[in-house]
Amino acid sequence: MSFKTTALVTAAICFCLTGIWAFGSAIILTLWGVDYSASAEFVGRRGAALFLGLGVMLLLAQDAEPSQARTSLSVGMIVACITLALLGLLEFALGNAGLGILSAAIVELMIALAFLRIELMTPYTTRVTDLSTNGLGERRAPHTALQMAGAYFCDIHQIEMPRSHKTALQIYLDVVSQTPLWINVLMDIRNFVGKTVLGLKDLGRLESVGEVIASNQMPEGARIGIFTLCHLSDKEVILGDSDKHLTVALSTIKETRELQDVITVTTVVRVHNTLGRIYMLFVVPVHRIIVPTLLKRGVANANNFSY
Repeated sequence: MSFKTTALVTAAICFCLTGIWAFGSAIILTLWGVDYSASAEFVGRRGAALFLGLGVMLLLAQDAEPSQARTSLSVGMIVACITLALLGLLEFALGNAGLGILSAAIVELMIALAFLRIELMTPYTTRVTDLSTNGLGERRAPHTALQMAGAYFCDIHQIEMPRSHKTALQIYLDVVSQTPLWINVLMDIRNFVGKTVLGLKDLGRLESVGEVIASNQMPEGARIGIFTLCHLSDKEVILGDSDKHLTVALSTIKETRELQDVITVTTVVRVHNTLGRIYMLFVVPVHRIIVPTLLKRGVANANNFSY
């Protein structure tokens, strides 16, 4: 099904549930084998308002094109429906609900799978974000040696920094060496789950660049932290890594404009299988927090440092 059809069908279900929970909660509780009470009716009426809100959101978003907002709505529906289904199965296993609850769990899982299928089959659109404090950036994709055509995910962030003589590689090393603790913790969690559950590589921490010397004589294939060097010039450094689920490439470009340098970080991901698509559902929202955080910290440190 298309996103529009899935949204409309789910909205219709939400509106039906709104009416049932608002005016006939005893019916659905009896179906589920749950004792009716005034307290249950009270909670049901409040739940009706939530279903009404979900239905309205889905109805208004039915014609939405692929975007971060649409993905956020879809992922929210996936998480909510899977959680409801698991809770229903748990209550049935504990003897707190009858066989009727299984019908609700099945419908919830079907809705979750429908939204999941749509998101897995929809490539992310390229987004250029200006992080400059004055908000006057050009918001344009830079000229880069990085191959972006056909990518499943492409994200571009630009920010202004004080003018310096540093190369793109030196700037990248400066930025990642200041990685905050919470990002390192997230990387540790990713590595543990990825290695033990999914069989992925342990990448280590983003800041683990060791004693890397930012020299233009570094050969392609050299290891720089969690990435491998793919391309190097004064203006641009491209780093990458590949695993069974996806291939990622990261470009850092330095351009000098007037009295400032403009730093552009481009992330390109190509997925190899369904695991890669599912992986990206969780990684993309975090990625779009981590990159701006690192770049803004880099600018703050540069402003406090005399070149």
